[in-house]
Amino acid sequence: MSNPIGSGPGPDESAVERCAACSEEFEPVAERGFPVGADAALCFRCAVARGGRWDEDQQRWVIEPEFGDLGEGFD
Repeated sequence: MSNPIGSGPGPDESAVERCAACSEEFEPVAERGFPVGADAALCFRCAVARGGRWDEDQQRWVIEPEFGDLGEGFD
């Protein structure tokens, strides 16, 4: 059975992206990526290196990483 249009990845599928900073492939949801625009994200390692702080108890970024130097479309 196929997924209806617009339903996103199924339970056995995952959305893989490339980090906007280091170009490594990662799964933004599973690996706590930080979104930086409509179609981009930072991997956890780059987000932390850019000053971001993830709160494990709250399961969210409590301090956003710096990403203004990545170019247009990321602000």
